[in-house]
Order: sequence, then C-alpha cells, then structure tokens
Amino acid sequence: MKTILKKPNVTTIVASMLLAIVIIFTTACETENITQGDYADAEYLDLEFYDKNRRTAKDYEKIFEAIRRFDAKNINGFYQLKETTPEELNISPKLFKHVTYLFNYTNRARNSTLYESSKGMVRLKSGDFEDQDPRDPYCAAYCVSKLSFWTSFNKAKNYSDEQYGIGFGVPPDKMDEYIDHFLPNYKVGTSVSDLQQATSRKAIVTFGRRNDNGVYDPIGHAAIFLNYDEVSGIAIVEDANTGNSELVLKEDIAKIYYKE
Repeated sequence: MKTILKKPNVTTIVASMLLAIVIIFTTACETENITQGDYADAEYLDLEFYDKNRRTAKDYEKIFEAIRRFDAKNINGFYQLKETTPEELNISPKLFKHVTYLFNYTNRARNSTLYESSKGMVRLKSGDFEDQDPRDPYCAAYCVSKLSFWTSFNKAKNYSDEQYGIGFGVPPDKMDEYIDHFLPNYKVGTSVSDLQQATSRKAIVTFGRRNDNGVYDPIGHAAIFLNYDEVSGIAIVEDANTGNSELVLKEDIAKIYYKE
C-alpha cells in the first residue's frame, strides 16, 4: 500500500516563512537591547589587568574612557552618577564595579565628617569606611617609605616628628624640603606636563579637598600617583598605606613629585 504524502499548500508555506521572519527579527531586537544608551555602538571596555601592580597604560586608557562615559555630576566635589548598570555604558560588569568604586570612595574621602583640618596632611587610617581616623597625619611618611628603598615608615615618621612636631605630620609649605630630604632626585611640578611625565606608582601627589559647600581647603592629602587623563582632567591616586584609590581633579592638585 502506497503512502500518499500531502504537499504543503501555499498558505502553510507563507505562514511558516512569516513565523521564521518574526522569530529572527525578535531575536535580533533582543540582542541589540542588551547594550542600551549612547554607547551601544562604542567599543566594549574591559581591562587586561585589574591588579594595579600589573596594570598597563592601555588599561588606564580604558578606565578613563569608562569614567568619561558616566554621566557623573560633580556637585561641590561630590559625584552623583546617573547610570546603574554596565550595559548602559557598554563596559564589563567588573570594570563598572571598579569605576563606581572609584567614584564612591572619592565621595567618602571628601566627606567632611571623615576629615578634619590640622597643621599637616590629613589621611585615612584604613580601607574600612567605619574605621576612619582623621587624626593620623602621616600620609607623607607613608608615601616616602613606599618610594624610597632605604626609608622605612618609622624613619620617615620620626623625621617628621623631629622637624615639625609630634603628631602634626608635614605642613604643606614644608613638603618640598621633606620630599627632597628622602628623595633628592625628585622634581617638583604643578603642570599638566609634569603629570604626563610622571611614572605610575613612582610619584607623589599632594592635593586639597573641598568641603560640603565646595570651598577648597589646601590642607589635604599626599598619595601615590597612578595616572592622569588630560581629557577629563582627572588623576587617579592611591593611598600609600591602605591601597585605596580615588579620583582627584587637576584643579585640586597642589604639586606632584616625580623622578625624571
């Protein structure tokens, strides 16, 4: 007995083709919507190395590019971010987390309740936001001990105490002579050119802070220089003791000490 195969009619063929087109179109739309906003067609950003000891110049370029993609409003020195997901900026979740950390930590560092003015540079005690100590003024000593092979923190701290008083740290107007004592081959500068010439993790930046009203206070902080972006006018610096990083505007930088 022969089996008779029915030929599909024209209506069935057309319906199948339309269904396939709808499925393809829907899938394509869903794929395009994964990345939304102004950066859907921009380069997808991620770092090769997140470890600061291994980070390359290309990695820093991508970090600064990610920073510029944020719609970040700087109000009286505090950043307010509009974006809440990495898809809005076409960057990796890990890079999104890293950059939002930079913004958030910078805000916490500028919180006037965590800092108080003194005769020396003021610094954070530890990386825990709940364990901040604004009374430890030895950020310059931490920086020097980080960059000078022959200088321990205690040696740098004791010299500071002997020269400027116990517990006061290094006054801003004495930073040049203090740095020159331990790092005599270092140059002091204030220009964009100096920031561009400085080597990452081999230079010291001093900078002031702004209070809740946006008023600049030159008595601020000394930290290790990581990198600078001329486009945004932002530098990334690292606390020499805790390893925490924050963002500093060029206009808030007092000086940079670096080896040519």
